[in-house]
Amino acid sequence: MKNISVINILCLIVSIGILFSVDPVVNWVFQHHFEKNILPFSPHAEFEMYFSESRISYDRNFMYGIWGFILSLFLLLIFLDFRLSYINDSNSPDRKRQLSIFMLRVFAYAFIFVAFPMNLLIFDKGSSAEMLSFSDKMILSSFILVMLNAGSLIPYLSQRNIAQFFKLKDVLIYNIGMIVCMLVLLYLGVSQYVAPAIAGLLSSFGFLKKMLDAWNHIDEYFDIKGKRIYEMF
Repeated sequence: MKNISVINILCLIVSIGILFSVDPVVNWVFQHHFEKNILPFSPHAEFEMYFSESRISYDRNFMYGIWGFILSLFLLLIFLDFRLSYINDSNSPDRKRQLSIFMLRVFAYAFIFVAFPMNLLIFDKGSSAEMLSFSDKMILSSFILVMLNAGSLIPYLSQRNIAQFFKLKDVLIYNIGMIVCMLVLLYLGVSQYVAPAIAGLLSSFGFLKKMLDAWNHIDEYFDIKGKRIYEMF
């Protein structure tokens, strides 16, 4: 079990918990939007006039789909941990098989980081920018920020028990710098959608060279530089 990622196990547990919480969460989102953005302007409005059961069910099923997909990917990642452990037990681990694990992890984490911000379609219930508080903007921006952070987090998470291509210090500096920059931009009134993009761009200047050096290290370790896909595997 020491070869299994604690992060993957915790995320698996969280995903299961969210799946069991989809109904109350979706109901709360619609109710919150109704009370905050509709009732103040139409005090006598009725919830059913704005949100039909079919619409709520559609969003509920959509969220079930997102988290069911994310859950299956974390199961895959845990399976890959077991498989990598078997490969590493050899006196001379097969680097081509390690490469296949690394690439499968990259794709799995990439799909997770793409699927996660899709929750925005549920949580951002047509609210205009003027109606959003600073905390609302922080929640929406965090979804987008997670996706941008994937540029450094995906290869870092994928390298575990294979080799150290990326250093945790560099990844943390990049991510913390992006978060601080985003907070400043949000405070200055920049859109919750634009702020993470600008923060990611500004933070990447000092991180880009280290990322390129790390990818060159990956090419050397797996001996794949200049090779075609069928030659790599």
